[in-house]
Amino acid sequence: MRKEIIVNSSPNEVRVAIMEDGEVAEFSMERSESRRIVGNVYKGVVTAVRPGLQAAFIEIGMEKAGFLHVSDLIHDDPDDDDDGGRGGRRRRRGRREGLRPIETMLKEGDELLVQVTKEIIGTKGPRLTADVSLPGRFMVLMPKGDHVGVSRKIEDRKERHRLRDLLAGMKPDDEGGAFIIRTAAIGIEARMLQRDMEYLRDAWKQIQSTAHTTRAPAVVHEDVGLLIGMIRDIFKDDIDGLIVDSREEYNELVQHVRNFSPDLKERIRFYDGDVPIFDKYGVEQELKRSLERKVWMRRGGFLVIDETEALVAIDVNTGRYTGRKNQAETIFKTNMLAAREIARQVRLRDIGGIIVCDFIDMDTEEDKRKVLNELRTHLKRDRARTKTFPITDLGLIEMSRQRVQQSLKDRLSDDCPYCGGGGQVLSTDTLANKVERLLLKLAAMHDEKAVQVRANPTLALILMTDRANGLQSIARSTGIRIDVVDDPRLHREQFQIVSLHRRKDLVAEIEKSASEGREAVASQQGRGDSRRRPAREEERPDRERGGRIRRRDGDDDESSRSRGRRPARGETSERSGSSDRPERHGRPERQSGSDRPERGDRPERGERAERGGSGRSVRQERPDTQERPERQERPDRQERDQRSRRRDPDRDADRVTDSNLRAASSDATHPA
Repeated sequence: MRKEIIVNSSPNEVRVAIMEDGEVAEFSMERSESRRIVGNVYKGVVTAVRPGLQAAFIEIGMEKAGFLHVSDLIHDDPDDDDDGGRGGRRRRRGRREGLRPIETMLKEGDELLVQVTKEIIGTKGPRLTADVSLPGRFMVLMPKGDHVGVSRKIEDRKERHRLRDLLAGMKPDDEGGAFIIRTAAIGIEARMLQRDMEYLRDAWKQIQSTAHTTRAPAVVHEDVGLLIGMIRDIFKDDIDGLIVDSREEYNELVQHVRNFSPDLKERIRFYDGDVPIFDKYGVEQELKRSLERKVWMRRGGFLVIDETEALVAIDVNTGRYTGRKNQAETIFKTNMLAAREIARQVRLRDIGGIIVCDFIDMDTEEDKRKVLNELRTHLKRDRARTKTFPITDLGLIEMSRQRVQQSLKDRLSDDCPYCGGGGQVLSTDTLANKVERLLLKLAAMHDEKAVQVRANPTLALILMTDRANGLQSIARSTGIRIDVVDDPRLHREQFQIVSLHRRKDLVAEIEKSASEGREAVASQQGRGDSRRRPAREEERPDRERGGRIRRRDGDDDESSRSRGRRPARGETSERSGSSDRPERHGRPERQSGSDRPERGDRPERGERAERGGSGRSVRQERPDTQERPERQERPDRQERDQRSRRRDPDRDADRVTDSNLRAASSDATHPA
């Protein structure tokens, strides 16, 4: 397999792509205003200790405090370890057993050296460890340890023993610190190992000296930049070449390689072509496709990749691939291609955390095993640690991948300012229905003669064309003139219903009143129903009989009016000419024939009948309404009631209010 490193350098950012057989397998970038912090060492201050989490929050001088778990406070000495790249070693879960509580090890205000192992991701601060590790070209130094080890990725037994013996002979017995051999040391001479060990020792001494004289919080050691880190961690014998398009970066890389690996100098080449280097090697087009959900594969199949907060879901589909022989073979070949592409996509997109792959269902266990092995084989090329689990009964493969920084999608893009990152907005039908409901609602709550609906041009067009008949129907039923105006400044989901008389947004008033109503209901439920129940039980019998609510002893007319009740019966009797009439405790018997008085004998009731017999008209005839003239100064409400009655006479004929029932009962018992 041919492997190349393509470097595109500009004043604002440096981009690095790793090519495998002509395909982009991995991508990294570093911008001048946001340099990576993984590997940096800080002198921090403990700001909070959380026994419930068994963790502490450390202030290191960044916008978010770092997170330090109790298991990252100590160091153990395993026989073997990882390379130390991609943000440090694996945090072994075995260290959690037998640990002292963190509140006995740290307290607020303590100062300590910590190293960043994971950058800020979303709302979470950087992940920290107190077990500092310093990676070199051929080995990793861990000052808190006291052992020698060899990377697990070196599988040759003879080479492992050779490197271990060389390292053990170089390390003095009285000197602390653990050293782990990296895969780049395969076949290396002893003098190169010695030079790397001395470099790491000097770096640790410098860190200790800086930390002693620096006031926390502060950075005491910055890891090398992206390019030098690539040379240190990736540029090995299996790399066929490194091509860079910047003369300055080319000279820096050549100088660095001369000091550590002179044999690699000839593999570094300078690119001075007219076509941009990423366009020349097809990297730009691949980066564009890496931001899409759908990934097409050979033979017509495709993947759908969805990144969520909890996990990443990858769905496999046959697409246009129909196969040649049978369905089982088509499914198996599609899954095999998907296994290779999934391994490449998680590296390219730098997807971390939990990943669930939904392969097409396979019938035989042998096919399932082959697909799983294919996925694991291609994941071995990944520098990040991955763990894959067997295929479940539902045909799912669950895997986890080390997360050190944000995914490529998060680094290259921002949330959509229009939809807020959700990827969807309300449909125009939903919004149009909402407008119509609010128009009907405000007609019942406000006395408006004309309103203006201001909406985004997309929604306004729907209201003026497809929903024009509906708005006209609402205007006829409510008596409100409705105008629709488009406003490009409004979001697609935003609209306003403005009163043309008061020049106020009625939608805001409706939402405010609804919010106040919910708060009032919540407060009443909090107090309980004990205070309201006696009054309601006292009022219920009269309401069931259709009569008036009786005034309790001791209530005067003023208190009745303040509570919104009708005056006492004495006043009503005076209006009808029988002030000494006793209170009725039941519905009187109906009178028939000539005993029933004619309505023409009662002019005041005739006037009420002409006005429609509504309860509102009855209240307007009472003497106490003279004290509140504002009720009589509402002709617009009367006009609207009259228009409503003219539109639907059957409704008024069927509707009998309590006041009409009481009037009929009173006339039948006491004729004028």
